[in-house]
Amino acid sequence: MSELDNIIAPEIKNDAFYSAIVRLAREEKLTNVLEIGSSAGGGSTEAFVNGLKDNPHHPRLFCLEVSRVRFQELKNRYAQYPFVHCYNASSVPLSAFPSAEAVAQFYRCTHSKLNQYPLQEVLRWLEQDRRYIQSEPVPQDGIARIMREHSITHFDMVLIDGSEFLGRAEFELIKGARIILLDDICTYKNHEVHQLLLADDQYELIEEDQFTRNGYSIFRRKQPAIAASQSAAEEVVAAVQQWPATALTMQAIKNHRQPKPAAPHKLPIHFFTIVLNGEPFIRHHIEQFKKLSGPWHWHIVEGLAAHAHDTAWSLENGGRIDSSLHDQARSNDGTSGYLDELARQYPQQVTVYRKAPGELWDGKLEMVRAPLPNIRSTALLWQVDSDELWTTDQIERMEQLFREQPTKTAAWFWCWYYVGPELVVGTRLGYAENPNQEWLRVWRYSPGMQWVAHEPPILATRDESGRYLDVGRINPFVHDEMERHGLVFQHPSYVNESQLRFKELYYGYKDAVKHWRRLQEQSYFPQKLREYFPWVKDDTMVVKAASMGLPPIFSAGSPTGIPAPATSPAQVTVSAFRPRIAIDGVFFQYKRTGIARLWSNYLQQWAAAQCASDILLLDRGGSCPKFDNIKSISVPLYDGARGDEDKRFLEQLLQAQGCSLFVSTYYTSPLNTPSVQMVYDLIPEALKWDMQSASDWRDKQHAIRRAQGFICISQHTLHDLMRFYPEVQGRAAIVAYPAVSSAEFSPASASEVDRFLKSHRIEHPYFLMVGPDVGYKNAEMFFEAFHSLPCKDGFEVALVGGHLHDHALSILKGQARVRRVQWDDKELRLAYSGAAALVYPSRYEGFGLPLLEAMACDCPVITTPFTSIPEVAGEAALFVTSAAELADALCEVQKPAIRNELKRRGSEQLKKFSWSSSAQQITSFLRGFLPQTNLVQLDEHPVQNSFEAAARPQA
Repeated sequence: MSELDNIIAPEIKNDAFYSAIVRLAREEKLTNVLEIGSSAGGGSTEAFVNGLKDNPHHPRLFCLEVSRVRFQELKNRYAQYPFVHCYNASSVPLSAFPSAEAVAQFYRCTHSKLNQYPLQEVLRWLEQDRRYIQSEPVPQDGIARIMREHSITHFDMVLIDGSEFLGRAEFELIKGARIILLDDICTYKNHEVHQLLLADDQYELIEEDQFTRNGYSIFRRKQPAIAASQSAAEEVVAAVQQWPATALTMQAIKNHRQPKPAAPHKLPIHFFTIVLNGEPFIRHHIEQFKKLSGPWHWHIVEGLAAHAHDTAWSLENGGRIDSSLHDQARSNDGTSGYLDELARQYPQQVTVYRKAPGELWDGKLEMVRAPLPNIRSTALLWQVDSDELWTTDQIERMEQLFREQPTKTAAWFWCWYYVGPELVVGTRLGYAENPNQEWLRVWRYSPGMQWVAHEPPILATRDESGRYLDVGRINPFVHDEMERHGLVFQHPSYVNESQLRFKELYYGYKDAVKHWRRLQEQSYFPQKLREYFPWVKDDTMVVKAASMGLPPIFSAGSPTGIPAPATSPAQVTVSAFRPRIAIDGVFFQYKRTGIARLWSNYLQQWAAAQCASDILLLDRGGSCPKFDNIKSISVPLYDGARGDEDKRFLEQLLQAQGCSLFVSTYYTSPLNTPSVQMVYDLIPEALKWDMQSASDWRDKQHAIRRAQGFICISQHTLHDLMRFYPEVQGRAAIVAYPAVSSAEFSPASASEVDRFLKSHRIEHPYFLMVGPDVGYKNAEMFFEAFHSLPCKDGFEVALVGGHLHDHALSILKGQARVRRVQWDDKELRLAYSGAAALVYPSRYEGFGLPLLEAMACDCPVITTPFTSIPEVAGEAALFVTSAAELADALCEVQKPAIRNELKRRGSEQLKKFSWSSSAQQITSFLRGFLPQTNLVQLDEHPVQNSFEAAARPQA
């Protein structure tokens, strides 16, 4: 029986790819969907079915599986779903398989996750697949057969997840599909297909994650630039549709009539606003405009638009024009009177456009067209909605950029999108922050340009050949470019009930007021916006504005009731949204032992480096130390009994903060965000503790198994990690040794030691043990050895920390003064400096930091040659394996020549360990897990056009 007939656990299951399949299957307009490689139907097939059964267009799903055993399971599982059609066939003929030489060439020349396996194993898989098709009576034209039998020219959506070796051949048959989903883009299967689609101008990448299993990506075939508008603009729209979207680049710039070189004086700015009931926001704008140093004019179009053209979509939602919204098709909240006053006060700079009382505008398209006849020269045309807040400084900076770069045609922006007086959208590439649709707000306007759409806004111009071009996509400033200049505006779209009531009635957002109130009542953030706004379909997160360094949107101290937007938005936005690493400081909530010391030193190193701004420290209950230049955010204490809840919370928080990578100080983990785990030791596993008995150990197992990479504190720890968790073999891992800081541990002077001894009434030479217990720390060996010393009554013993029971001390009762103490680092430095020796007879260590601490204080070390200890101690210690050897060492270490030699070797050994070099090593390692960015410099590639425009315009 072939391995292909084994029923295997589903891989695409309850992860980000699974969720994306469900979402697309549910929301896209689909007719025919193909899944290549359905297996037994428990993974991606389940995701397709869960989405498609709720799709209003009633699409068909074709499932292709070559394994006869898996096919039978698949067919039985979905027998009750008539829209699921299962085929037992090979997707492509045997002749389409690649040669062994081609696979070997890929293996040797392309670094991929396939390299985790020996080449001979990979080639065995290839031969196994070939033999199965040769030996089993299954058709060899699965894809072609489905298309032929059902008269399908192109599929609407296809998942390529079949044989490891057939991705390219399958792609050639389904090329042209509207949506293509690729699994295993980091192996042979779809690595080449992924690269081909990235280079294909007809497709755009809408989702990618190289860290979920073997990586996945989703591509969408590009649509024409714009859809048809009203008849008056048919020629414009048709021409723009014919113009290839991919051509709106440098070639379009060459064809486009270039504006004349800018004159030394500033460009005039024509702001335009369409408004109905704009209080209190409308009052903000004039306070900013009137401080501008260059020419400006504000065109205000007031009134109510009919549900026509761009806004006709809201009729399907139940949108209506309710009498409570207007007064004869104009504002009923005082806005009309305020606009009249503005026009009287600024007659040369403010123009108000209205229809006759009671008359509706013919959609918003007519409204935005109204000012154009009055703009008779080249200028900046700037859309400022009544609830969009800009500062004078931002406007001046934007004008300067357009003047300095005369080929730029438009500008796209990010915004702070408020959904409450103190709440903002905290994530991007989703609702209200979709870079393919939002926010295009400024155009370089020349007379003759025409609006052909308003939602989204499309301003068109003719090139020299007479073709119409979308000005916003010819050569625009893009989002990230504007952000670097501080040009991120504030958009209080959902901050008072009157706004919500308007959206509820006019746009048909059912129960918007009720949902909004429920959101405002929450005290725990981040939250998923879709759980409060049903019209939101993605994973957009809401956070407190204060957590982003933003003020509440209303202020009693402001003349308009609205404070000016942040004075330094560039600093706020860049630091808030750049890809970052979240470090969960959970260990600090427990204790300040070696692990806490390790992380304190790393964080101090990073705080002084350029990468500090890329780190977000999660401060559990205020337990973390503070580090200059590293942003921290307060989060609840970790509760092991609520581990699943903590994972969900972490995932939401990471999405809200825009973090790309998660690192825990002690085995916490999120749901989906890629993680790197610091592994200290495998003591519970090595000593065969019950790993299911405590939540800490269960969390450790889960965190290790889902991590994409590992930082181990010794070679032995790395060895044990691979031994006890063989499933992680092949994943990225490094060894980064801890160190000691000279500021914390260094030789104390004789006077310092003398004062320390007197303060603790230590009257005899003493041996020091750090962290002793009766388990793997092996304190009994020391007690037995000490008991055998003939001169033991001339010594004392200091036991620092640990969990030593009274009965363990009975061995020494009446023979020596033994003290158990809890000394801080300052006292411990003095204790090392004055001790006869550090005795460290441990059977197992992940590293053994006390060994370095003792050496740093010129304290001789007696220890064992087990696990990681030789890596740390080198030749700078006396090694023992029995109580008898330890007794001899306790005598030897008192000899001046031995002591001096151990101190010298200790000083040399210390040079091998450095917090600085170790921190740099970790920085370089983590950099590899941040796609298209690094810890020091932002990736400057724009996200323009990388995500599909939303199906519905944002109101």
